[in-house]
Amino acid sequence: MITLPTNDTLVKNLFKSESSIRTGVGCTIEYNLNSMVNFATNAITNSSAEYTSNGRSPFKKLFPVDAIVRQNRPLGAGIKYYIHGDIAAASLPDPKTLIFDKQFRTYIPSEDTYYKYWVSKKSEGADIAIKYPKTLLVNKITIKFEISHCTPAAFQVFGRNGNGSFVSLKSGNSTNIKSFTDKYEAGQVNIYYTGSSWSFNESELNTSSYQSLTDVKLVVNAVSDKYISIIEISPKMVKDISEDIVNFSIKKESSSTGDLLPVGNVSSNSMSLSINGYGESTPTYIIYDKTNGSFASDKKYFYKNSQLNLFIKVFPYPDSEEYIKVPQGVFFMQDWSVSEFGEIDINALDGCKILMDTMCPDVLLKNYSVPAIIRVLLDTIGFTNYKFNTTSLATENGIVTPKYWWTEDVKTVWEAIQELCRDIQMTAVMDDNNVLQFYTRDYFYGKQREVTAQGAAANNIISWAFNNEPFIDSSTNLINQANIMDLNKEALPAANKVKVLWSAATTSNYLGDSTPLWKSETTFLGALALYSNIDAVSEYGVPVDSNGKYYLVLKPNHVSYYDNTQALLSYNGYLLIDSEVFEYDAIEFIYEGVDDGKVYRQDVQTPNDIYKYRTLAKVSSKSFRPSYRYRIKSRAALNTKKAAHKGLSADYVSDWKSFGVNW
Repeated sequence: MITLPTNDTLVKNLFKSESSIRTGVGCTIEYNLNSMVNFATNAITNSSAEYTSNGRSPFKKLFPVDAIVRQNRPLGAGIKYYIHGDIAAASLPDPKTLIFDKQFRTYIPSEDTYYKYWVSKKSEGADIAIKYPKTLLVNKITIKFEISHCTPAAFQVFGRNGNGSFVSLKSGNSTNIKSFTDKYEAGQVNIYYTGSSWSFNESELNTSSYQSLTDVKLVVNAVSDKYISIIEISPKMVKDISEDIVNFSIKKESSSTGDLLPVGNVSSNSMSLSINGYGESTPTYIIYDKTNGSFASDKKYFYKNSQLNLFIKVFPYPDSEEYIKVPQGVFFMQDWSVSEFGEIDINALDGCKILMDTMCPDVLLKNYSVPAIIRVLLDTIGFTNYKFNTTSLATENGIVTPKYWWTEDVKTVWEAIQELCRDIQMTAVMDDNNVLQFYTRDYFYGKQREVTAQGAAANNIISWAFNNEPFIDSSTNLINQANIMDLNKEALPAANKVKVLWSAATTSNYLGDSTPLWKSETTFLGALALYSNIDAVSEYGVPVDSNGKYYLVLKPNHVSYYDNTQALLSYNGYLLIDSEVFEYDAIEFIYEGVDDGKVYRQDVQTPNDIYKYRTLAKVSSKSFRPSYRYRIKSRAALNTKKAAHKGLSADYVSDWKSFGVNW
């Protein structure tokens, strides 16, 4: 359903009681200027205090400051990364279940995490400045906080043009930051340029006036014993193209495959927009050049993924130009064409375009329900504007919980969701408010969704009233006009038809007894922790031992009681340490002699060596074991470069603490 921001009752009564309504069409283009520039390496400066541990800064990799200007930022807060001491065990519900009743989801951060945001040091504020390589024309600035850590009490936005001083644009407090009651825009703050000052009120936005800025800075006051976390800082340029629109067309469920049943259908919406661009001495609509192009106030730009906010203008008063916006959806520019006469056609897709353009990150889940899998998949890429519509039951008949589920890097997130929904007959569609709605099969056909006065109130369902002649509404004392234009009933005897997809099995009776020409040996992949320092200068990077050999000290870090592997399974191969490749040709073992009890060290190069030296050792699990030393054959292998590598030591993890949760 389309949600009106204001005056929704006025518009509804207008459509019910009036037989003639004056309307128009409108659209704004919103450019995220972070995506339209090439940042320098030192473009983002952080004057905030950084979290450090034993001289290291793990937050810089887990929560990098440059994440705040990356593309495809979440619409709002709700994805929290775990920091020890920042969350109580009771606030960690089971992530595998169908229904997740928390306002945010908690995950363990990693250096390789796809979606990241910035986090301050505990009890410290934020002071982050962004320098742009060109002058921006800005009339809107969006800031997003991950309020699952905390909601800042006060903040201030600054701007600068050229080499002058920073000037305060707007100050705010916690009341200006949207809370989790706003759901899909939680943690978001928008300030709008009126032409002379900045305001929190969107209705005061002046789409014909801009402020020239080369730098934007955000200062946030510290919150005692809490972390400040920032998702995004983005200056934006909003232009109104309403006067140029000839017509538009929105195609609902444009990606639908035409399945016979509504369940299992995953679809998105598309929009085509025609613009009058002819009769001008110089083109107003031009393709934006990210490398060299500068911004001009009298130009509108073709730039992929620019946001199009389409709306209908409803004029409630006959003698006034005041109108109410009825939003028709949020779309993102896909492609465009310009004819020789200046006629412009723009094609755009809804918010699902992000899912269609994003390849699946690495995800492996065990015993997760399908809604939980989708929830993790979307959170992993920073997509928060989704909702699961389920029955009141904690479990449903149509929900499946696979033993294991993993992503394939050759598929997009959109394709993965389509397969999951088709398998359990769950429907998904992007609504007019840019929220991806999922409907389970039981909810879709559930009896609790009957449209009655009582049921509508309980389930927030609008009960439509249709009439073929005018009548007086007792609640408003307005004459409601007839709203039935035509009625046609058609029986569909094949409504219960089901489409079955299958692949025919092929067999062969050909018998062959020839052996393969070549068969590759089994290879293994393992992970170990480096415990010896390596320099970047010497041939092997480590000191020679008493036998004139060079070894790396590598130990496995076990995360499971059942995982007791003590060494790699291959006795020769390659080791990737940071960006340098080492080649090893033996693993050193220690054993106690069966006759004399002395301790011997022996390099093992083949499985036969294992059998040989095990027979020379005492019968005990501890008398024959790897020493965690790997003999180096060469370094900087496979055309990699030498580099210094710091080994793991006790002080490295001395301040890390374990935290267990049982569901």
